[in-house]
Amino acid sequence: MRVVDSAQMRALDRDAIDRFGIAGIVLMERAALATAAHIDSACPRGAVAVLVGPGNNGGDGSAVARLLFDRHRSVSIVLAADPSRLTGDARTQLDTAMRIGIPIVPGDAHDTVSAVLRGADVWVDALLGIGQVAGPRGLVATVLATAATVGRPPFTVAIDVPTGVDADTGRVFEAVVRADVTVTFEHAKWGCLLPPAREFVGRLVVEPIGIPAAATAGTAGSLGAWIDAAQAAELAPPLRATDHKGARGHVLVVGGAPQTTGAGVLAAHAALRAGAGTVTLCAAGRPAALAPEIMLDDGDARRRLHAARQICVVLGPGLGGGAEAVELLEAWLAAAPDTGRFVLDADALRLIAERPFRLPPDTILTPHPGELAALVGADTDEVVGDLRAAAAQAAEKWQCTVIAKTAGALVVRGGARAWVEPGHAGMATAGTGDVLAGVCGALLARMPDAGGAERAAIVGAWLHAEAGRLAGARRGVAGLIASDIVDALGDAGRTLER
Repeated sequence: MRVVDSAQMRALDRDAIDRFGIAGIVLMERAALATAAHIDSACPRGAVAVLVGPGNNGGDGSAVARLLFDRHRSVSIVLAADPSRLTGDARTQLDTAMRIGIPIVPGDAHDTVSAVLRGADVWVDALLGIGQVAGPRGLVATVLATAATVGRPPFTVAIDVPTGVDADTGRVFEAVVRADVTVTFEHAKWGCLLPPAREFVGRLVVEPIGIPAAATAGTAGSLGAWIDAAQAAELAPPLRATDHKGARGHVLVVGGAPQTTGAGVLAAHAALRAGAGTVTLCAAGRPAALAPEIMLDDGDARRRLHAARQICVVLGPGLGGGAEAVELLEAWLAAAPDTGRFVLDADALRLIAERPFRLPPDTILTPHPGELAALVGADTDEVVGDLRAAAAQAAEKWQCTVIAKTAGALVVRGGARAWVEPGHAGMATAGTGDVLAGVCGALLARMPDAGGAERAAIVGAWLHAEAGRLAGARRGVAGLIASDIVDALGDAGRTLER
């Protein structure tokens, strides 16, 4: 599924109208039909209050109100705009709604608006659309302030993007609508996927409205992708009946600090469960609870980097941060050829942020927001405010693939971006990042051709999330631990095999 930013979506709309001759009012009608269908499905009975703003998003709302009114629903429009200043299709839709007798309540009539909202079983948010770059103002802010005094209704549907959400960054303004369902059109919008806005979007539904595929042809390379199981399976390396363990790749997990060997153990176990043919753990001492299938470093592991094409080094889980860790990181990177494959996580990310290291092109970085901030020299709040920009900056700076871990995973390589939904709320616990690093290491080791890092990162992020979903279904939120996700990787992998 494609993901776009606001400028790309506006360009697609213009292309559909100008190049393909599709009237804008037709696109608006299709959007309204799709939204009304979701309202009828979720709440087939009860009064509906449609909050209509000053632009085309408000025009969609007026059309939804008309469709529901024609189906004998009790519908009112709360108008957060000066009707004399409405133009184009938005004005046409409002005029039609007025002519057929839908009650129109001015947004500044506080008592009447309050009564309408209190009496409604469904609110439809058609106040502001994809053009939001600042908090709601004027009558829109007035209506939201009144709504805040009423409280949330049983069900809220947002059209295209909730009011108060930046459609490009996922930033949330002070006044924001919390939707149960957001119906967006043709392509997902980045702001609806990214935190913190994802919490306010509810269930995200993408509905086609008839923009021809040819309209996206010129911009396809710059569009993002929202990854599902089918797309992950398409990108995953094949498993053949004739494979031997050498064909499945060798993952070397490099830890180092005796007090944090558990991180390396988790990454090694994850690599094994994600399909690596061989896994070696390079760590101080003998870690406890190590699977018998995992080898321990015999002191010769670095020499193997030149001996085989299908070796991937997972560096960072449990590495530590002192001088010994720096020497270890330098030694492994120096030993690798230009075709070397690395997954850098945790302590390794902090170390490369502090020192100039050159990384092989087939390297995956897996930072959480704090580590990403260190990589690009920014504040963590800045990174959270625009995750796409920070991840793209890190990918450009280090010339490699970046998985920005947050509530979900954003994968960036060059201009391409892919989004993987969060697996389960219980995954916010220690060790899940180590599991992701091991999974990506296994997939990268199984991709001997150059340029496999982006594919391995996308499939790895999806497999990790799917295993989290499966484990979470068994364990719940509070009881889920990283080892549960490792145990579920085999079942998650079966989805890709099918």
